[in-house]
Amino acid sequence: MRLLILALLLVSPLCFSKTVVVIQSYHKEYKWDQDYIVAIKSVLGEQHDITFFELDTKRLPPAQWPQQAASIQKSVAEIKPDIAILGDDNAFSLMAQHLVDQKIPVVFFGVNGTPVQHPALEHPLVTGVLERPFLSKASVIYVKFSGRKNAF
Repeated sequence: MRLLILALLLVSPLCFSKTVVVIQSYHKEYKWDQDYIVAIKSVLGEQHDITFFELDTKRLPPAQWPQQAASIQKSVAEIKPDIAILGDDNAFSLMAQHLVDQKIPVVFFGVNGTPVQHPALEHPLVTGVLERPFLSKASVIYVKFSGRKNAF
């Protein structure tokens, strides 16, 4: 994970950005978020002003997500970041279009959707790593545990 984030950050506009916002789909107590927060801090270090926001979509009901996103959008507007990092689909779907409409470049990771679900993926200010399943490996595991040798 750390190497993936390092590679992503080194080839992105983040190398030249001073003020960075990181918008998490979940919350800092969630293990996935903890891991990438450590990685981001270790890569960007002291040379960047980093602010973290939590959409908290694992704990909040979906009806509250737009209000949470609006609150974060207001805070981001006050910060005026050079770039935003979005972690996972919920952060991307709730925040990406708004950020690029404000001319804020977006770097994302952990997004599973396609441009059909996330049209902002095709915006020139957006870059990142799409998360894709390894279907061939998954099929081998399925056959092993199901006992169905002719499943595929």
